[in-house]
Amino acid sequence: MALSFRYLIGGAEQRVAPGSFLWESPLPMDRHHFQKDGNGVCDRTGFTHGDYFLAARRFFEEAPSVSFAPESCQTPTDVDICLMKHGAYYHPSKITVTGKGQRKSFVLNVAVSDSGHRIIDREIVTLKRLGGLPGPSFIPEVYGQGSVPVNGGLEVRMFLGEWFDGYHEFHLSERHPQGVSVWGERDVPTPLSREAAYLLYHQAAGILTRYYNPVTTEHVSRWHHAAGDFVVRCRNNGVDVRLITVRHYSPLLKMQDAPEGSPAQIEQALAGLLLFLIGLSILMRLDRLEGIGDTGWADETAILGTWSGFLEGLASSCFPAAFLPDPVRQFERHLATYCLEDVRELSNNMAASLPVRAAEKEMIKKCLPSHIEVLLETISRIGFQ
Repeated sequence: MALSFRYLIGGAEQRVAPGSFLWESPLPMDRHHFQKDGNGVCDRTGFTHGDYFLAARRFFEEAPSVSFAPESCQTPTDVDICLMKHGAYYHPSKITVTGKGQRKSFVLNVAVSDSGHRIIDREIVTLKRLGGLPGPSFIPEVYGQGSVPVNGGLEVRMFLGEWFDGYHEFHLSERHPQGVSVWGERDVPTPLSREAAYLLYHQAAGILTRYYNPVTTEHVSRWHHAAGDFVVRCRNNGVDVRLITVRHYSPLLKMQDAPEGSPAQIEQALAGLLLFLIGLSILMRLDRLEGIGDTGWADETAILGTWSGFLEGLASSCFPAAFLPDPVRQFERHLATYCLEDVRELSNNMAASLPVRAAEKEMIKKCLPSHIEVLLETISRIGFQ
């Protein structure tokens, strides 16, 4: 049975048809295109919205590795391709598949640019690796991948993944007193209470800590709230957070060779954890206002959530190490060996190494002294419970 396709744009699901102005217009380079007076067109010369939709369609019609899960949609009849946004690496679409009277949503991450091509295979491997670890998963499952030739030899690469229904981006906002707003289906921001914001940061920090490997110091890196890497679902006065992308997963430190379980290995692992916590606490506060505006810096609710989430994630790590049988207590003893000046020096070095924009570096430089004082005060006040 032939598939029936519809093409749409954004949360409002504006229909797009072949031959229309939007269909023929260039695909923007990234989400900031419309704040740059139209100068950010895609680096694939002549690549249009129509080319994007037709490439996505061919992916479903021809790619043998694509699987429509679950079984209720194994025989799809209608496919809606809704282009959601323009990221630095991907142009993701929400794919809604109808089959046997049921509907199922997926995400199709489409790499058009050279930067997207360089990263997509690595992300697919990482998502499959982390998704296969014991315990609950907080990242999308990958269902299939493929590539489609377009425009005389150019190639568009993409993968189909799990769509987290009911989850939305959140960003710092100047419009609401508590600072954090969740962006719904039609980009209508809903303010979060301070309690909900705390839970949001708690869960985000817990997810990143669970995926931190204390043996190798591999961690989810180069994530950013401004990119919408975390999404949240709000219900019954609670929140549920997911991480929708893992573009970079790499070691934080170059570990020195040491015998398994030796004091030297334990010391290295605990020192790595401290650096990870410092970087996590800084990045958890960074955002761009409304996701695309000036650099924002979250209030101290983010520090409280980061610390409690770090402890929870450390206790339920996806990478338990035999030489760290009680990582929380061992980290507590390790941290007690540092004085304030030691932590400040580590923080300055860590901040200098973070891969952030110039404006964010200035924000960090300005806020870091007070940030470290509040972080240490929070650790002292809350403890390691």
